[in-house]
Amino acid sequence: MKRTTAFFVALVVLALALLTGACDSLGDAPPHVDQLLVIPTDERPAVSAPEVARPISGGTLAVTADGRFAVATDPERDRISLVDLQTRDVREIALTAGDEPGRVVVDPEGRAHVALRSGGALVTLDVAAGEVLARRDVCSAPRGLAYASATGQLRLACTDGQVLTLDPSGGAVLERLQLDEDLRDVVPRGEGFLVSRFKAAEFLTVDAQGQVQKRTGMPSGLVASSRFDPETGSTEFRELTFEPDVAWRMVATEDGDVVVLHQQGSTEEIDIDHDPQDPKGMTGQGFGPVVSTSAYGGSSVAGSGLPECAGIVRTAVTRIDGEGRGASMVTLPGVVLAVDMAMSPDGNRVAVAQAGLKDPEANRPFVLTENGRFDEDDQQFAAFGPREGGVLIATTGFDFSQSEIQAEECPQPQRLDVGAPATAVAFTSEGQLLVQTREPAQLFVVDNRFGGFEVGSPIDLGGRSVADTGHELFHRNSGGGIACASCHAEGGDDGRTWRFTRIGERRTQAIHVGLEGTAPFHWDGDMSDLSMLMEEVFVGRMGGVPQSPERLDTLSEWLFAQRPPPAMVAADDPAAMNGKRIFESEEVGCASCHAGAALTDAESYFVGTTAGEHPLQVPSLRGIAYRAPFIHDGCAETLHDRFDPACGGGDLHGKTSHLQPEEIDDLVAYLKSL
Repeated sequence: MKRTTAFFVALVVLALALLTGACDSLGDAPPHVDQLLVIPTDERPAVSAPEVARPISGGTLAVTADGRFAVATDPERDRISLVDLQTRDVREIALTAGDEPGRVVVDPEGRAHVALRSGGALVTLDVAAGEVLARRDVCSAPRGLAYASATGQLRLACTDGQVLTLDPSGGAVLERLQLDEDLRDVVPRGEGFLVSRFKAAEFLTVDAQGQVQKRTGMPSGLVASSRFDPETGSTEFRELTFEPDVAWRMVATEDGDVVVLHQQGSTEEIDIDHDPQDPKGMTGQGFGPVVSTSAYGGSSVAGSGLPECAGIVRTAVTRIDGEGRGASMVTLPGVVLAVDMAMSPDGNRVAVAQAGLKDPEANRPFVLTENGRFDEDDQQFAAFGPREGGVLIATTGFDFSQSEIQAEECPQPQRLDVGAPATAVAFTSEGQLLVQTREPAQLFVVDNRFGGFEVGSPIDLGGRSVADTGHELFHRNSGGGIACASCHAEGGDDGRTWRFTRIGERRTQAIHVGLEGTAPFHWDGDMSDLSMLMEEVFVGRMGGVPQSPERLDTLSEWLFAQRPPPAMVAADDPAAMNGKRIFESEEVGCASCHAGAALTDAESYFVGTTAGEHPLQVPSLRGIAYRAPFIHDGCAETLHDRFDPACGGGDLHGKTSHLQPEEIDDLVAYLKSL
């Protein structure tokens, strides 16, 4: 693979730099020391944004070819900031409320093109003049955007599977291709292109005729783990398997490769019955090294054998030959919710923006013994976690010959702390790193001319505060090396089916469906309300701390206000209108359970999809088109597959066996319009 050594600069330090001795451990615990794990409640005041704060999407920053201007889009304030990097002057371009500007690309003529994620349009600006040149309607949910130098045209990818070709100077759409849904980033390749799929964590190779030539998925991986059992005096060693999901960002290299920032999820069975206070009945039998406060994340108390960096979701960066013939990957243990990535012009540095930082002011769990309190200030009994920092970057070359890094310890990469979670990164043509933050809205210029990294004073982008306790709780590292947004990416879901003790396979459910009034929560309806969900999941499984009633109320307000992207099919589409008639007919009976504004009666029924006639709660159908695969165990790859009796439950799940294929097509069209 070309220039692999030069490229994976940052990833050396991120994966190997402090590998030896990077995680503190308990060492030899004193015998027969009674213990008590204390999990304090967060009683700090809650704040709410004046308008609903949108989930973080990342990738909202670009730089002009001459390095003079930065273009920073702001999805939450519905604006674009044009920053003169020489004078530090900022010019604001206001957009229509609800536009949600996202990906931005600058063409050789100095025009910036911005995809409006919720506005369904493409805006073109003259950067130097600070003027809007055009606004064009494109598709319901535009996402990825690229300028193709070989053709002098723009490529725009939409979540509904469309890839559009446009003239940068303006005018109507030149070409529309219909590919798979779930599209994300576009990388030009001659007169063809590559396009990534968000939850599927793969990219499609498309030729000049618009034909898909190949599908390339991100690699799976392993992580080594050990656990000491004081009852037997033995240590168990095993390899944990991870599979790829959620490709946050795909960028091109100068030599034709692509690099993808993505997540990986554990395929292991997850013990949701885990008791953090008394694992294996150890209470009162000494400071047991199996103590842990997390089932989803790694340990919040050292010595559990599963370090914090080995939670059920981890971050990875994969470099793949443009033809999909070979891949090399490095994992970034301890990096939570990395939402953007940039590569320096010389290909020697990579920067990764981490949005899922721990809250530095939040109390963390600690352990009390008869000898006193032991917490993160005590290195012998430390509740160890990785150092925080919003950006990861390095400059030392490395022969990236391994398929991935495997280790029991937590690597401690060098990090740049910009004082807030980073949401976007970009390099100038001279190799300077730019870092964007959402709250406060700032742009940092990182100076690295003298071999080190110095974060300069921020450029204030201004605008109203979007601080919101609910938004912050959703995106932060809970404490166990995982965030809510790790699985519920962009307020939706990661497309994965997890394996849990006692209940089996459960597909991640989406958040942005309009949750208000749909309790109880989860497929099994086992979470009576948000308070119970936070206690059982955020605290019991993710290593978080309980939240005060005020903070819970703010979180519920934020969660309940989330809505899915615009529908893939218009409500007045003839097929969707006929599908609505079928859906609501008494003969088919879908509306008897999928009723009300959220299209759920919040009750539980057996619908032929579970063993032992186990009932499942009726899920909301809002935004269902974005939630493939379907059914609680993910057996339906498409909405059409949901009507296969082998997966969807047959006539126990809506009486549809008598419908003709064209009627199923119309029913699917209606579901895509929700």
